[in-house]
Amino acid sequence: MKYDVRDGQYKVFEINLRQGRSSYYCTLNGYNLAKYVVEDAIYHRPFTETEYADGDQLWLSVPKKIFYKYAKDNEYKQRAIKLLKAGQYGTTAFDKQDSWKQRALMHYAFHLMNAKYKQFFVQR
Repeated sequence: MKYDVRDGQYKVFEINLRQGRSSYYCTLNGYNLAKYVVEDAIYHRPFTETEYADGDQLWLSVPKKIFYKYAKDNEYKQRAIKLLKAGQYGTTAFDKQDSWKQRALMHYAFHLMNAKYKQFFVQR
């Protein structure tokens, strides 16, 4: 994300063709980043206008408990809480098709986050 001083808005842009897990917030909100690359590089269809995403889904990469405890209390946290309560969120940590081993490892990793956050972050 970048802050645009011209209009006082935060803008999301992606320049890395290797989509990382944090790019999933675009997918959650109905925007497929790979589509833009394919349209440009494969089909040679240049984009003539900037497309601004306007979605209402939250990407969560930590356990909800950690989010509630450590996220700074402000308007953005309140908006995120509303999205969580409405079930309008997703994560790249878990998938229905994961093996039991993968699910167990991710639950363990999430469990370990509690100690890490307690050690390294200030509760807000």
